[in-house]
Amino acid sequence: IEAATDSLRALDHELQAAVARKDVDRIISFYDDEALMLPAAKPAIRGKDAIRAEWTHIVAIPGFENQGQLISLDL
Repeated sequence: IEAATDSLRALDHELQAAVARKDVDRIISFYDDEALMLPAAKPAIRGKDAIRAEWTHIVAIPGFENQGQLISLDL
């Protein structure tokens, strides 16, 4: 379990770094081809192409900043 927890923390760190860099290609690499994204106040978005379009829009918002934090991995 400790190895899985460490792996998840490392992946979360990589994702947060990609978001901070606004690296849409790297962000999208964390999604499955059939992923479902639930953006705030919008309909659900399904599939990498649609999710890529949404992230492209999100990171282009003036002043965009996102700080996510993985706070619990009680497996």
